Amino acid sequence: MKRAKLVASLMMCLFCLSFLVVGVWAAVSTVNFNLSGQLTFNPEGVYVKVSGQMYRGENYGTLFPLTASNYILPEMTNYDEVDGVPAGDLPLSTWTAPDVTLVSGERAVKYRIEVTNVSEEGIMGEVTAAITGGTGTASSSTAGGVTTTTYDNLTVTEYAQYIKNIQPNDTQVYELVIELNENATATTVSVAIAFNFTDSTTYSIEWDGNTYNYVNMGHYPQRYVGDTMNAELEALLQSNDTSLVETEKTYITFGGCNEPTSISATDAEPILVKSKEYTYIDGNKYVRMENPDFNTFNYHYMNGEKVTNGQSAWFKVESIQWRVLNSTEVLAGTTNQAVLLSELALSANTNFYPTSDDYYGDINNYARVDNPLRSYITKYFYNEALTSKEQAKVIDRDFAEGELEYNGIDEADVTSALSDQKIWIPTSEDYKTTYFTSDSQRLCSPSDFALANCAYMSEDDSSITPARQDGGTTIYWTSSAGRSFDGADIVYIDGSVFSDGINRVEYSVRPALLFNL
Repeated sequence: MKRAKLVASLMMCLFCLSFLVVGVWAAVSTVNFNLSGQLTFNPEGVYVKVSGQMYRGENYGTLFPLTASNYILPEMTNYDEVDGVPAGDLPLSTWTAPDVTLVSGERAVKYRIEVTNVSEEGIMGEVTAAITGGTGTASSSTAGGVTTTTYDNLTVTEYAQYIKNIQPNDTQVYELVIELNENATATTVSVAIAFNFTDSTTYSIEWDGNTYNYVNMGHYPQRYVGDTMNAELEALLQSNDTSLVETEKTYITFGGCNEPTSISATDAEPILVKSKEYTYIDGNKYVRMENPDFNTFNYHYMNGEKVTNGQSAWFKVESIQWRVLNSTEVLAGTTNQAVLLSELALSANTNFYPTSDDYYGDINNYARVDNPLRSYITKYFYNEALTSKEQAKVIDRDFAEGELEYNGIDEADVTSALSDQKIWIPTSEDYKTTYFTSDSQRLCSPSDFALANCAYMSEDDSSITPARQDGGTTIYWTSSAGRSFDGADIVYIDGSVFSDGINRVEYSVRPALLFNL
């Protein structure tokens, strides 16, 4: 099996898929440390869950019941800065955790460290976790950016896919989970986590013979929390538990589009699916999709668990990983304007036009003001995924006459409708020649959130990506008109580009933008 190779080893702090296991988990509290005026650290302290009750304490051995008002821990004393850092680098910092003894009734511990970039530049870091307590020869694998190391007695999971780059004023999180295996009775683990930071704008991943460069920006629900935590969060919601608090934010997706009643699809009001966001006591945000809409119930989430019909599903709000399409120019310093494409397809249930009836004019013209695909990413996704500070760095894309047309499509409204696109769908030429050279480079997996919003996926193990190494690619839209009046170009599950029907709701959305690094 092909596996993603993290070029800069396990790089510093963000992503972190939530992980909840039977028995015990621990996390890091909010305690501020200023580091050379560049970073604010929020290490550490311990949250523990035993038999459904939350506890907190300055270390694993001094715990007391947790309430909604007292879960911020006092400053701990085992945080240290290490001298002798290479010139130009920010200080290397090491955090040593209190020893934890795992037993059959308290099987797992989770470490969580927040890092906030308070400088004006992007910061990249490498993280090294030294763990003692594992027995036997370690075996490691990486899937979807999550690295799992298995010992005879322990399983160590490091959530590091989106930990590579911290934009200014952004907070990212590093998480490490250590779980006692079923055949082990007890063990004591020691953990030391070291960070080393440098100024940087991108990070790299090698995959299938290609080197891809990325930045992380914005947040959106993406990965399913897992069956255990899904049941946990749902129970907390139903019992009005104070550890789970609803925010004012919702994430809007389409549940399909009705056919228009006049010449304009403006009359074809989409069915809006509003998924609410919640903050949890572990410091993360989660989104609840009340009625997931799966294209088929044979699909599996990125964690390998099968999708479930008829129940609400919870997804973690995570930093969006963007592939830098013009990375050669960016890395050479000839431009700081990066063309960014989401690594995952982030939603679906959004067609190119709700009907294939040519009575409604140039229905396969992305430039139409009533194009549902463009309406979704500009009206909803853009404002939900990016903060106002991030939006201020987005540069307009001006589509030129001819970029979107095929077979005589009228682009009279291109200038008025597409002269200031903050976020957009790439054209078929963008995918075929401008930024890509092979089908394999165009392969894309859907996020779990997109999968629950009707995204089609092929789980053929011959089409694999860093996010789904057991196979799982989706079909996603381009912004180009197809060869017939009722067709638009798509990127197929094998990476090829051709035309298909404009009213397919199961095709995915993979947005792009031009960003000032």
